Amino acid sequence: MPPPSVLWSEEAALDQIHAFIVAACPEVPPTSIYRAQPSAVPGVFGRSIVILPLTAVPEYGSPFGAEADNKQRQRWSVAVTTAAAGSWTVTLLGVTTAPFVAGPGDTPATIVAGLRAAVDALALPVTTQALAPPPAAFGILGDVAGASLGVSVQGPAGGAATTTVVDDNVRRAAYNWGVYRVRLLFRDVPSAQAQPASGVRYVSTMLAERVRLWLQATSLPVTNGLAYPYRRDQLQAAPARLSWLQTEALYLPMQENGAWVRVVALDVSFQTPVALIHDVPSLDAMGLAGPIVFT
Repeated sequence: MPPPSVLWSEEAALDQIHAFIVAACPEVPPTSIYRAQPSAVPGVFGRSIVILPLTAVPEYGSPFGAEADNKQRQRWSVAVTTAAAGSWTVTLLGVTTAPFVAGPGDTPATIVAGLRAAVDALALPVTTQALAPPPAAFGILGDVAGASLGVSVQGPAGGAATTTVVDDNVRRAAYNWGVYRVRLLFRDVPSAQAQPASGVRYVSTMLAERVRLWLQATSLPVTNGLAYPYRRDQLQAAPARLSWLQTEALYLPMQENGAWVRVVALDVSFQTPVALIHDVPSLDAMGLAGPIVFT
């Protein structure tokens, strides 16, 4: 069975936030929009946007969470590890195939091909498929979600085979709703001129307000004139799965290298699902630790 997998990915979340800000703030080079870390420095002095995670992992909305099961199609692999002359059969769904009789010179691959053909001849609600060697093997996938296939192999003395549950028939998610928070720092060096040539003394406020409204907008198109997708859809899409909750604004003036740097900060909260997904071992999976040597 596959190992348990965790749904949450900080890298995916930060990558999507970065892409969102890059689209919203074309005035700032993408290299100057970066995650805060000890070795990170602005691409240019002054104007930059720093992404600072405020929570290492999402904060759970419930102290207990919940679990949910979902039926899936059970998948097996059948491998012949040692060839032997004689009668080979496969039993699944309580039905045994017609025997494939292997000759003295037949290889494991030959026996596997014969067993697969015998399974197909039963016309049961399963689908077989070839698997890349080694070892010589074929796969069996149930056509009905939740059905237990109960696969076993019988062979002559001296032969050996392995049956493995690749995907069991029930997948469980231990899940919760989490809140992930980041601080976006919009940095700029204000012009000392009353009316600079650019006409704008600083842009940090403008950029922060634009991002704040982009996050709030429900139907801001990715491409003007097209109804779908929206910017919010990109944040909510897998693997980031970020749904905007709220934004709080802060003003944080600071001094760098003797110059005042205007910093407008947005604390942004996202709701995101967090889950541990794993197969629940069925009775089929019990006692399948190693190859079966026939005697």
